[in-house]
Amino acid sequence: MHKVISLVNILGFIALTSCATVPVNHFQGGKSLGTGQTKIGFGAQFGRIVDYDSDEDVVDDASFALLFDFSVQRGLGPKFDIGAELFASMSLSLGIKLHGKYAFLDSTSRWGIALMPALGYSVYSETETGFSQKAFIAESALLVSYDFSSNRTLFFGPSLYHYNINSKGKGQSLKGNTEQINFDRSIVSPGLSLGLLTEHSAFEVTLVPVRKRVGEGNELFPFFGIRFFGWEGLLALLRLAD
Repeated sequence: MHKVISLVNILGFIALTSCATVPVNHFQGGKSLGTGQTKIGFGAQFGRIVDYDSDEDVVDDASFALLFDFSVQRGLGPKFDIGAELFASMSLSLGIKLHGKYAFLDSTSRWGIALMPALGYSVYSETETGFSQKAFIAESALLVSYDFSSNRTLFFGPSLYHYNINSKGKGQSLKGNTEQINFDRSIVSPGLSLGLLTEHSAFEVTLVPVRKRVGEGNELFPFFGIRFFGWEGLLALLRLAD
């Protein structure tokens, strides 16, 4: 059963029961890796979603979504990194996100402040029904961090998410009606992240304001994430999956 997307689907993991997915967590602090340094990561993100009908009148807030990701990041200079993230949901929707990162402070400081813009794309389709969904992603994060030990860093900061969503094909509304979906919308919303970074792992929660009904106020929804770095991280993630 497919439902037309609304705000939290876009800012959490775009999920029409099984549709395109979009990650929101960043898993890093405000410092660059350094020239020539490379970091790979394997992770998962989990959050609650809300689906709206096409008229945004009926809601179903009992759903959750799970997303897996693989990332690679490389330092091109003492303060500049580039990176890529591949992600997929349990429904086998796929996406990619590319980012740059500029650190404002020297690596010798315990504090880190960085700006990280990103662009991405996510897609899901069904051959039987002809239903398809595409998500174009643009976001920017201000990452602030503090090294309180040699291998532990606390990071936090605001983000601004901008998504353009396009859904087409036959689907079922929350009221049970089969209808032709032709949904195209652009949405902008903030988020706030808090996390812990270690040598081989990162843990993060991102709070996103969600409007559950038209005319009502927002509610903060948490989206949780965990990422392991290096091949040791991959083994840790596989053990976690078991």
